[in-house]
Amino acid sequence: MICLTRRPDNFAGDGSQETPVPDDPPSSRVYDRPFWLASASNLCTAMAIALLFRYADLVHRLGGGELELGWIVGVGMIGSIMIRMALGRTIDRHGARTTWLVSLAALSAACFGHLLLSSCHGPAIYALRFLFASAVAGVFGSSITWIASRAPRERLAELVGTLGASGFIAWALGNTLGDLLSDGPDHVERLFVVAGLFTSVAMIFCWLATAGTTGSSKPSNGSTARLLWRYSPRVVLLVGMATGLVLGLPSTFLRTFTAEMGITTMSWFFVVYAGVALAVRIGARRFPERFGLAPVILLGLVLMGMGLLSFLLVNNAWQLAIPAVVLGFAHAVVFPPTVAASTLSFPEHCRGLGTMLILAAYDLGVLVGTPLAGAIVQYSGRFGLEPYPTMFVTIASLMGVISVVFAASLLWRRPAPAGLDAKEATTVAEAVEVVEKKEPLRSLRL
Repeated sequence: MICLTRRPDNFAGDGSQETPVPDDPPSSRVYDRPFWLASASNLCTAMAIALLFRYADLVHRLGGGELELGWIVGVGMIGSIMIRMALGRTIDRHGARTTWLVSLAALSAACFGHLLLSSCHGPAIYALRFLFASAVAGVFGSSITWIASRAPRERLAELVGTLGASGFIAWALGNTLGDLLSDGPDHVERLFVVAGLFTSVAMIFCWLATAGTTGSSKPSNGSTARLLWRYSPRVVLLVGMATGLVLGLPSTFLRTFTAEMGITTMSWFFVVYAGVALAVRIGARRFPERFGLAPVILLGLVLMGMGLLSFLLVNNAWQLAIPAVVLGFAHAVVFPPTVAASTLSFPEHCRGLGTMLILAAYDLGVLVGTPLAGAIVQYSGRFGLEPYPTMFVTIASLMGVISVVFAASLLWRRPAPAGLDAKEATTVAEAVEVVEKKEPLRSLRL
């Protein structure tokens, strides 16, 4: 059992009292028709995103280079991070279904809107990239929140992980389809048209999956800043940033690392990574329920550090499978319990905000980690150090420090108020402290 005890439902987050509204009980049969329809919707969305991994082709066609590409993608990511909190409150106020459908419509519009561009030097492409990134944030944030509303608390991480397994499938299928569509002079238009069609199909699956779902019946009246200050799982957010930092490195630096090693193909890495991650995500989906959120998160942190160090063993193409196995395993196990920990740290009527918060932490880790890794590679030679080994060892050491901090946070706890029962606790942290007396290391210290 996952030891995270919910707060009283009549707490508004701003000190006021709200009229209690009975919650719909989670479905006892979690893998039902709506779940698989939601998975199909996420698969179609992830396929569209995978097709547009070739976004650089559009920028180059419009007369831009790597500098313009970096600015366009960076602005989009910064914008999506900034808008996530607003999206979280929108989910809590208007319901995950509405936000999910609107986000898919916006994503489809962004895909088709790129067909109208004639230059990459004006504000239009930045606005469309911002819309694209914000829509992706809304789609995955609302889908996870919707799943959370249907899942028993002890199985939330399992459901999030199983839903996310479609992303690994889409990674392989989407890139394969992208290769097939990338022949000929008009391949950029084909990519965006097919991506827009995939999101349109995703809307149909989403509509069917969420049919009959009502909107939020008990939105919080507290300000976003107050809710974040009161409920944010700060150590978990640190883990989220670290995860984004590490798992964002291969997509950026693997090409240049292999080129320096004289390796001409990266297929070993991505094929093995996706296969291992998918297998582990399905095979280990009950780990958070069996062992608790915190131990699984700690396992993922350690594996990410080991995965970075395993790049030091690579001398030829097939050896890329070594870090691929370790990082694929880490990705599969660390993401679901981290999302569940952030989501469950908020009251039920603020779950959208909790989900968006941890997803923003992942994005922030990518945004901070990519320049950090690039700077290490760029300047390590000035000190007589090998660029990529130095980068891998430095960030692996950082992961070791974060693992120690996370483990220490599990052991440190304040004494709970005398005689306080978990059902009477006035904050999530107090409730967790009460439960931790019974099962100290299986709970998650907030």
